[in-house]
Amino acid sequence: MKLHTILAALFAALLVSAADLPLEVVRATWGAGDRKCDATAFVSGRLREGKFLVLSAKNATAILGDPARMKTKELIATIRVNGEERTLSVGEYSAPIIVRTGGDYPVTEALTVYSATYGYGSKTADMLKTVKTMMAEKKKAGVNNQFAGSDPAKNKPKELIVLYSVGNTLRALIVPEGKFFDPAEIR
Repeated sequence: MKLHTILAALFAALLVSAADLPLEVVRATWGAGDRKCDATAFVSGRLREGKFLVLSAKNATAILGDPARMKTKELIATIRVNGEERTLSVGEYSAPIIVRTGGDYPVTEALTVYSATYGYGSKTADMLKTVKTMMAEKKKAGVNNQFAGSDPAKNKPKELIVLYSVGNTLRALIVPEGKFFDPAEIR
């Protein structure tokens, strides 16, 4: 088993907290060494409610391409929190980093789902009630516009992002449009 896989399993998410101020993505890149592409729109698409960002390389190659073939890539994002710029990075196989600046997302031992949105950036559909119902019924579903009841972000690569806490850790599940949401993955 590779070291990055072991580390990803041990560290489900790194949490960065700040005051209740909006969070913004300044810039982002995807790649390795001098072979990088702009990933600002991709990272901005993971910003929800202006209060939390799930920084993850999941689906980056599918959406952004592979600027550094045969090399382990990194997603590097500069964000602004409390007027200060911070640079964060996640490797191609790393666990996500969850950055939050507000909202009621306390870390809990028992499973608690705080947010479920389908869309891109600020153009999202609230899927919290649907996701909770599917969890109770242990029902899987395809993630698409029919699942959400509409297309909240036309011509954009949409994702279902579920923000939850369990085992005293804040976590996120990201399911790209066209894939299946399985409530059993929220653990």
